[in-house]
Amino acid sequence: MQSDPIEALRSWYNQQPGEIRDTISLFVLVKVPRVTKHDMDILMRPQESFLAYLDEIPDRASAIIGEVLLIRAIVDFAVMRQFGNSDDWEQKKELQEAVAADFEAEHGPNPMTDRIREQLKSFPERLAIWLKTANSWRILKNTSLSDEFLEAWERSKPPRIG
Repeated sequence: MQSDPIEALRSWYNQQPGEIRDTISLFVLVKVPRVTKHDMDILMRPQESFLAYLDEIPDRASAIIGEVLLIRAIVDFAVMRQFGNSDDWEQKKELQEAVAADFEAEHGPNPMTDRIREQLKSFPERLAIWLKTANSWRILKNTSLSDEFLEAWERSKPPRIG
C-alpha cells in the first residue's frame, strides 16, 4: 500500500546538502533517549550515525511510528525553529558581525575575524538553502510524516507483538 515512513524520511534526508544532513543528524541524535553509545561517532560521522540509527529501528509499525514522531518533533523543535526562517538568520548575522567587530577592536586584524567575515559572505547562500530545506520539510511533514498518513500506514500493517 503506502511507503514506509522511515524510508520517506531517509529519502528526504539523503536529498539534503551535507551541512543540513550534518545538522539534522547531530540535533536529532543528541536528543534521542536511546542513542547513548558512540558519542564520538556522532560528532565525527554524524550522517553515518543517523542512518545507522534509522536502520536500528525495529521493523514494527508501532516502533516506526514512535521513532518518526520523535524525529519529527526534534527536527521541528531543534532544527527548523533555529535554521528554518530568515529572522533567525538575520539575528545570527548581526551577532557574528558584532563579535567580529568587538574582537577586532580589542585585538586588531586577526585570522579569527577574517574567518567570521568569510562565513558572513556565505550567509545569503546558506539561508537560501535552509529556507528551501524548511519548505521541503513542511511538505514531507504534511504528507508522508503527517498524523493522518501515519495512522493509515499503521492500519495497513498487521499487528505484531514483540
